[in-house]
Amino acid sequence: MKLLPLLGIDTDTVNKLSSDKKGPQSLEDMEDEAITRVRKEFSRDIPYLLVIDNLEREKDWWYGRTINEFFPCFGGATHVLISTCSPKIMGIEPMRFLYLSSTEAMILMNRSTIDLGIKDVDALRILEEKVGRLSFGLELVGAVLSEFAMKPSKLVDAINSMSYKEVTWNKEEDLILKRNPFLGQLLEFCLSLCNQEPSKLALRIVQASGLFAPSPIHVPILTLAAKEHHNSRFWLKSQCMSMCMCIETPCGKISKVEVLAMLLRLRIAKSTTKIDHISFHDILKLHAYKKAIVELLIQLCEQ
Repeated sequence: MKLLPLLGIDTDTVNKLSSDKKGPQSLEDMEDEAITRVRKEFSRDIPYLLVIDNLEREKDWWYGRTINEFFPCFGGATHVLISTCSPKIMGIEPMRFLYLSSTEAMILMNRSTIDLGIKDVDALRILEEKVGRLSFGLELVGAVLSEFAMKPSKLVDAINSMSYKEVTWNKEEDLILKRNPFLGQLLEFCLSLCNQEPSKLALRIVQASGLFAPSPIHVPILTLAAKEHHNSRFWLKSQCMSMCMCIETPCGKISKVEVLAMLLRLRIAKSTTKIDHISFHDILKLHAYKKAIVELLIQLCEQ
């Protein structure tokens, strides 16, 4: 329904058509009308570009709608781009993007203008190979090296020293971490950096992000979820709660803004176009969520 004004469709006309029908109209009926109007607009001879990012499944889990209901008829001027991790969408295999070249990977990891020695260059090559040239992993490596002025060889040793416990994955989950344990160790290292922050708010924010859908998250709600997660409760309260801008710790006050800034600098979180919203990579969210589940089970067993 939010697409209607963006496409130049008069929402007053849609509301008038809805009011002409007998009886109250449900939200599902209103969505049906909105989808019909949007699909009709996409079917016109106007070159719209419809982008659907990170499509998880063809069928909506709430109403059971299929993605075909949203698409215009084939043969029109509208083009549709879909990004997905699914092997097939509508019976069509997606076009797979090529991995970054070795030169591009080195640029993404090494942001310093200082020339590196042979040992450090070799260490970057090792990191490049270990993360499988995955842009998400390369970006994390570059952020850590830049933020802490760490030598690549030292980072390799630090990541290798991180213990990584195998977890159980179901078929619907991303299996990248299962195929690449070094990436899991890299994420463990990044989470350990968050754990060094005195209030532990950074770590709790990352772990709580796994409770949310793959979309930008409102920071106050995320902080509230992190507070509830600290009490080993994996659900959100519906009532409003006052949020403190600073967290009291034995080491003093830690600003929530400073914690979020640290997460952004480390590329653990990313800024979005929405005000007061941040996003997390799905791989990181899944890893942090699984780690939190394991820690909770350990706590319950020890009680």
